[in-house]
Amino acid sequence: MPVHRTKKRASSVDEIESKPKKPRASQKTPTKEQKEINVAKEKQEARKALRQAKKEWETSLEQWDQDEEFQWPTGTLAMYKSDARSSYSLTDTDLSSLPHESISNSPKAFYRYDDIKDLAAQKLEKGAMKEGYELPETKESSQIRLFKKTIQDERRNADKRVTANWSDLGFVYVRMIDAYASGAWESKRKKDSLKETKGEGSSSSSSKT
Repeated sequence: MPVHRTKKRASSVDEIESKPKKPRASQKTPTKEQKEINVAKEKQEARKALRQAKKEWETSLEQWDQDEEFQWPTGTLAMYKSDARSSYSLTDTDLSSLPHESISNSPKAFYRYDDIKDLAAQKLEKGAMKEGYELPETKESSQIRLFKKTIQDERRNADKRVTANWSDLGFVYVRMIDAYASGAWESKRKKDSLKETKGEGSSSSSSKT
């Protein structure tokens, strides 16, 4: 009798391996126009997030109750509102939450430097600052205008508070602020001034002889 031979079926593994693999579809490189569209969308989303963050930030602020008789203690470092706005990107709404010493018959007022710095840092942390903003304290070359309270004076002159109790320090490097706060810088400046005065005196006396 003839022998019937049966063909072995290929295993499923062999069948899979024998099938030719389809080449992967190459990823399309976005066109210049598509890139511009993506960038525009990202900017739009960033602006939307910033508006929301600002709204939440302003809602969280509590307005300070105005006190015309409020005065900072001697030695306080302070700033004008305009300087706080320009250096720390704070708004009038932000600053209305901070205590300040008013100047009678003047729109200007003294805001404590530490309060301004802390408020700006909190606003930045909450994402409510404009994009790319950096605190002056993060850059050694930054300068801010400061005033220092020298005496606490209650005297009045024609219903005007005497403003001579504030010393205008001018524009101060942020790295030097601690020295101004402690009085070390003023002491050094006085010593240097005395040395110059003595030097001028000795040179003039020697020229006479």
